Amino acid sequence: MAGLAGVSLFAGGREVRGETFSINAWSVLGDSDYNISSAATFNVNLDKTNYIPGETIRVSGTYSTTQCSNTWPLEGLTATINGTTKTILVADPYNYTQQSLSGTYSGTFIAESVRGSYYAFLQGSFNNNFASGVSSISIPYTVISPTPVTPPPPTVTLTASPTS
Repeated sequence: MAGLAGVSLFAGGREVRGETFSINAWSVLGDSDYNISSAATFNVNLDKTNYIPGETIRVSGTYSTTQCSNTWPLEGLTATINGTTKTILVADPYNYTQQSLSGTYSGTFIAESVRGSYYAFLQGSFNNNFASGVSSISIPYTVISPTPVTPPPPTVTLTASPTS
């Protein structure tokens, strides 16, 4: 089951778009009395909501997991923006005694060359030696026309000369 919540923050003159999604994984081993619960949470941010054609889009955020003590987490996050898919997080400490894993991640992409409304698609995955899950989210953004630069008016210098 995946949970979803959205938030939009205003920071430094530009709107930062942020989303949170979770993966909750359960596994039943042997008899039904031995259940393993694991969860992964991804906080995802685009550095702003509007981009000009070809501008850099920055994706960043945090992740965390919780699970039982005899498992090790493997967490991943891929992002697809403008037809390009990149893995921006692989977290694999391979540590049986680590019950939680957290950190930050980031990646960069290039905005489309044509104005319009688009989506950044992010897919998170979680796996340990007993349970696994996958969840995804789409975050909207817009490619806008660059603001035209109006050149200053020409400077005209007039000089007067005496007439006779």
